[in-house]
Amino acid sequence: MYNEYFEKLENLKGKELKNTELKAEKIELALIDDIEKLLDKGLAEKRKNEKVIRSAANNLREGSRFLADAASKAQKAVKAAKELGAKEAITLFTVRLKEAQDFEDDMLKASNKVLDAIEVL
Repeated sequence: MYNEYFEKLENLKGKELKNTELKAEKIELALIDDIEKLLDKGLAEKRKNEKVIRSAANNLREGSRFLADAASKAQKAVKAAKELGAKEAITLFTVRLKEAQDFEDDMLKASNKVLDAIEVL
């Protein structure tokens, strides 16, 4: 009777061990699946945000065109004011020219930095 009981116990241990191994495999597969889903979601968010960031950089570049136009007109205005000898107008247009150039440079630098940041991603 003892041997019979011992045999049943050994068989039961073998089944439990197999069940434990199966459970471990199921847990591993579930974790792998969870990780894959999170990675997919993370990469989708990354791509979505890259589009938004790239759009922002393009908007900065587009905005800088207005400043380039302003600088060009201010340059012409400075030249015309000099021809007329209008000192106050020369000063005013020179200040505006400098502002337009500075703001344009700032926007282009910001755009470049944004695009560089995307490359790091």
